[in-house]
Amino acid sequence: MRKPMGRDQVDAELRRIVSLTHPDPHSVLGVHEDGDGVVVRTFRPDAEAITVQPDFGGAFPMQHRLGGVWEARLNGR
Repeated sequence: MRKPMGRDQVDAELRRIVSLTHPDPHSVLGVHEDGDGVVVRTFRPDAEAITVQPDFGGAFPMQHRLGGVWEARLNGR
């Protein structure tokens, strides 16, 4: 299992995504293990709101993080 990135490292990666210069955006975007849960990130610059609807049920609103990148953390998953 890969160690989750620290907040400063994630911020740097997100700035590269927003500037469209990241060589591997899916290393940051999508679903990734994060401590005792997962973090879900997507790049949707025109979105006003996004909700994650996982297979196990429920709806989790994503928070806008930076320049069109949205994020939600699902604990214990």
